[in-house]
Formats: sequence, structure tokens, C-alpha cells
Amino acid sequence: MMILLGSLFYFLLKFLCYSGYAKYLNHLYKIPNNIWKVGIARTLLGVVLGALLNTLLLGVLHIQLGVGRSPLGGRDSDIYFLLLTMIRIGEWLLIVWYFYDRELYISFKLAKAVLFGTLVSYLIDIPIMLGLFMVIATIC
Repeated sequence: MMILLGSLFYFLLKFLCYSGYAKYLNHLYKIPNNIWKVGIARTLLGVVLGALLNTLLLGVLHIQLGVGRSPLGGRDSDIYFLLLTMIRIGEWLLIVWYFYDRELYISFKLAKAVLFGTLVSYLIDIPIMLGLFMVIATIC
């Protein structure tokens, strides 16, 4: 039950933070997208790709993450977080492409949007990384 509540809280936290970041993207790209649509799209994209990543790495390849409730410190944590970073960069590229820049011009603006978005994704993960609460392992 606690894992379910933790997962619901985490999903809501991700949604609110990604919606807030969408406000920044609206300003950066000068495009007035609905921040709630961007937020839910990014959150759901993370849920789907996170589930696939965790199923592959944890369920199929049996990599070892963390000690106790924290995903940090396991034998394979570096591999996991390297792949997670690449996936998150791809997720943000997809969000920027779909909502803001269909041409996806390689520019400082694109780099800023994607790298700051990836940083936001990791900042939201700090409570999980510290083991403050547990979630179902599916949300990127």
C-alpha cells in the first residue's frame, strides 16, 4: 500500500514539475502551449519508457541497483544511470520536437531545453535516490 501511495505522490510530483518546466519552455520558444498537456505528456512518456527500461534491466538482465530503499550504490548503478540519462535526453528531445520545434534545429536553445529538462528530471528524483519513499519502478 505504501509503495502505491508513494508512486501516486511521485507521479503527481513529476506532473507538476514537468508542467512548471513547460512554462519555461513556453517562454524559451515563445510558444504558448498548454503547460498541463506538456506536463502530462512528459510524465506519461516517462512512465512508459521507465517501465520498459526497468523491465529490461531489472527483470531481464537482472542488474543490481542500490542498497536498501535507495537505488544508489549497487554494482550496476552506473550502467543504469547512464542508460537513464540517454533515455531522458531522448524523452526531452521528443517533447521539444512535438510541442515546440518540429524542425528540431540544433541550437543553443535546443541544448538548453533538453539539458535543463534532463536536470529537472533528476532533481525530482532526489527523494527517491535518498530512499525517502518507495515507488513502483516505472517512472523516468
